[in-house]
Amino acid sequence: MNYTQAELLITRYLAILAFVCIAVFGLISCSEPQPTPLIINTDNCAYCQMTISDPKFGAELLTKKGKIYKFDAIECMAGFYAEASVVKHEDIHSMWVINLISPGSLINAQNAVFVHCDQIKSPMGGDFSAVPTENDFNRISTNYQCRRMTWDDIVQASK
Repeated sequence: MNYTQAELLITRYLAILAFVCIAVFGLISCSEPQPTPLIINTDNCAYCQMTISDPKFGAELLTKKGKIYKFDAIECMAGFYAEASVVKHEDIHSMWVINLISPGSLINAQNAVFVHCDQIKSPMGGDFSAVPTENDFNRISTNYQCRRMTWDDIVQASK
């Protein structure tokens, strides 16, 4: 069976195209999980099932497999984390919290400065929020009576 020049070119082109598609798919599937914006008044909290309604509060937990759990308040993510019944701690890739001073934007919880302030009411009443830096916490503390919290403090308070 003899192939024409055109048939050989088409075969090579399809082989290269298949290789490129497999390579791109492989790169996409190996990429790090990334948080997605919370969709206010649409997304529901994975812990309490309430609709996420306040852009100043909220959080996301990402698993190593890329599944995203969304929460309407930091204390809901802390309760979900504390129970560890749906997602085991070793399966967590990262946790993200809404930046109080830039509503809607997420900051990695590992780097966040957690705030407890009775005058800044969160949807679930725990009154926890997060800011990206110690300077941001100090600025908020000049206007409100706030306490700096650790993630462990919030998990304990949410049990």
